[in-house]
Amino acid sequence: MTSTRRALVASALGAGISYSNLAVALPLLVLAEHGSPLLAGALLAGNTIAFSLGALLALGLRRGESGVVAGLAAIAAGDLLLIAAPSRGALVAGALVHGAGMGLFWVGVQASLGRRSGETGSQRAFVLQYVVYIAGSATGAALTGAAIAGLRALGVSHAASIRVSFVVGATAALLALPSALAWLRRTTGGVPRPRLRPPPTVFQHGSRHMIAIRESRLVVPKECSEIGLLHRICFPLSAK
Repeated sequence: MTSTRRALVASALGAGISYSNLAVALPLLVLAEHGSPLLAGALLAGNTIAFSLGALLALGLRRGESGVVAGLAAIAAGDLLLIAAPSRGALVAGALVHGAGMGLFWVGVQASLGRRSGETGSQRAFVLQYVVYIAGSATGAALTGAAIAGLRALGVSHAASIRVSFVVGATAALLALPSALAWLRRTTGGVPRPRLRPPPTVFQHGSRHMIAIRESRLVVPKECSEIGLLHRICFPLSAK
């Protein structure tokens, strides 16, 4: 498996698990802490609005892979806020940060895949990413329910068990980060620098090697180019 495919699979799985973890646990937590269904719905709506804002933020990033990395980090941060939230305000903040992370992730990964559109196997990458994300969503919901049930069996209170279950989403996002970071480093570090001018042509004229500079259409001795002081040594008048 290539590093790109590994990053796509890991990030899609992590984001999918984390999203369904929040979708299941957040309303359950609100109701367990005697909040109203209206508050639970408002938090999910705020999460969706933050998703759109995160997508807009991703437009300012130079590379799609940066959006994937930033999105996963924000998703994990949102889950950690939801775990430690001592008040309703922190609960709102966690939902908003998580939603913004999802927006960053989705636009980032789609921008990266879109840049490779038309290459061999590019259509498979789109399908693979989406299928893995859906599988992650189903897995996240199941893991959330299992975590809550397991914690309840250990004697943890109802509300506390739901709050701790956000560890499922945070762990999934954090585990996906190393692959996404490696993907970002590879894409940013492997970009060749554009050549400002074509290489000169070297040919032999009599007993001397000459070099032709294409842009200026000059033909000068090769040693002038090797010295690196073309204008000062070979053309002293034009250098002044």
